[in-house]
Amino acid sequence: GVLDQVVENAKLFFEHGRQSTAPHQGSFGDFFAVVLNDTTFVCTAAPDAEYLNKPTLIPGKNGSTSFYLWNFINEVAKQTEHTHPGKYIAGLAYQNYTLPPANLQLRPNVAVTVCSLQGNTTPGSRDTTYELINAWKKIGAGWVGLWEYYNMQRSGWSGVPRIAPVLVANDTKKVYDLGVRSEFMELDTWDADARDVAKGLPSGVAWISPIRTYLNSYVRFRMWDDLRNNPEDILNEHYARFYGPAAHPIKQFFELIESRVTDMSLRGEGKITDETVLTPEFDWVHLAPQ
Repeated sequence: GVLDQVVENAKLFFEHGRQSTAPHQGSFGDFFAVVLNDTTFVCTAAPDAEYLNKPTLIPGKNGSTSFYLWNFINEVAKQTEHTHPGKYIAGLAYQNYTLPPANLQLRPNVAVTVCSLQGNTTPGSRDTTYELINAWKKIGAGWVGLWEYYNMQRSGWSGVPRIAPVLVANDTKKVYDLGVRSEFMELDTWDADARDVAKGLPSGVAWISPIRTYLNSYVRFRMWDDLRNNPEDILNEHYARFYGPAAHPIKQFFELIESRVTDMSLRGEGKITDETVLTPEFDWVHLAPQ
């Protein structure tokens, strides 16, 4: 069946790497990926239905498919942990399989990458991420990664920029201390295809609106280099070398933005922590009232 085929694919990948003729999309090094398509749709007919809507370790709406997927990943891991020690079966905690199943103990060779869909520039949103990381470790994840979304403010965004470099720097240390060993940062990019080139547009990949997120990304890159880096030193050096005579007012401007963005008392009556539901209209009422 499907399970036997995926187990065979995983073993072939571990033995031959990316030269394997078996399907191995998204797999690299010691990690074989078992990931659903980027959708929330799954079969709800029997016998699949009995694996859906199982209890999750953290209550919430993003776990209806968790047991369905992670039980399958666990079975693949069970059949490869002794034949290929030191190798991992990897999955994403994403969409409706973000929350860890309550009644499942993962094999030690299961790797989980937590997707921080709720945002990365408020204490509330990061507390949600920390809770997820700890919960996945609690059910036995042998390796934990983090998928960050630095692309929530696309080029048409007219709200307050989510610039929070000090929070980002401290967060980088925090997630490492919690056991995260790899991060992927999804930026807002534009990849020109043949139709774009035919219109006279340049080819290649471009960062669409870096001014909205570049400082968060830059600081996180610097912290990845060395977690002993001091955020204040990184920022003062950057302001001086990048902005020259304008360094001081730029520093004041960015510090003011961070103070507003990270202040949870400015999040409305519900103290909203999910960045994906905020709008420019919300910003101008709560974060930067006229």
